[in-house]
Amino acid sequence: MSHLEEWAKLIAKQLKAEAELVSSQAKSELYQDTARETFVRVVLEPFLPASYAVSSGRVIDASGNISEAQDIVIYRQDYPQFNMPGSHHVFIYESVVATIQVCSKLVRKTFFNALDQCASMATLDPAIEADTIKTLAAKMRLQLDSQQQYVHEDPVNTGRFNLIGRPQTFIYAFTGYQTSDKQLTENLEKWIEHYHQQHDAIQMKSLPSVIATQGCFAWRNTAPFPIKGRALLGIGNDHAPLRLMILQLMQAFNRRLQNTSDGYGLKSSIMPYLNQFERPDFTNMVGV
Repeated sequence: MSHLEEWAKLIAKQLKAEAELVSSQAKSELYQDTARETFVRVVLEPFLPASYAVSSGRVIDASGNISEAQDIVIYRQDYPQFNMPGSHHVFIYESVVATIQVCSKLVRKTFFNALDQCASMATLDPAIEADTIKTLAAKMRLQLDSQQQYVHEDPVNTGRFNLIGRPQTFIYAFTGYQTSDKQLTENLEKWIEHYHQQHDAIQMKSLPSVIATQGCFAWRNTAPFPIKGRALLGIGNDHAPLRLMILQLMQAFNRRLQNTSDGYGLKSSIMPYLNQFERPDFTNMVGV
């Protein structure tokens, strides 16, 4: 086991201990605000880069679209904010690296609400120059369709292309589903069916990057652990699923690092450290 993997698992263990302590003191299930504050203090504050901060609120894009309220917003502090007195904080889309929905207990109602909050981020679009998108599409072998949308013959690759420039979205629950990856799969399928009734077919961008709960997880079909076939999500059991969230967060930070070349033209990267994470074991698939 790598040092980074061991560190992530220790954080997961500490978070579990904190959750049990707070729950015991309250003599009831974790209060939502306490759950969020505990997650920020134990998980995020120790390793967030100094240029980033944590808050809660809504996210807005350049077209005026606005997300639902997000429990946690991780954002760059060198961007302006549009905050009104007595209202939610509002963050510029390009300043946001990730949003996280934190649930004290994951039951169907809270799970569906968290999934809806994540999906609302997919209604926003990053402000990326057309020439940049064209270059990336050509590199990934996508072509324009009749609606002037870039598509690939493999819909999974189209879905991955549509993730470019988008913040990561996550759901974390202190309790719920325990190690029942089957139950997690069934509830995800029910939510997707519910989503279909109100929208077009589900897209990869509408799904969370990682869902982590009490011993089981869901992983969106993207790097660094792509899934064979046309699955949208891979689901399985893991003794520390929080590590998968930490991995994706650190990858997001790595992509935004403005590394400059040294005297030899070399650029540093933290990817060699992230590549040390163990691949999760997928036992179920959603969206095949």
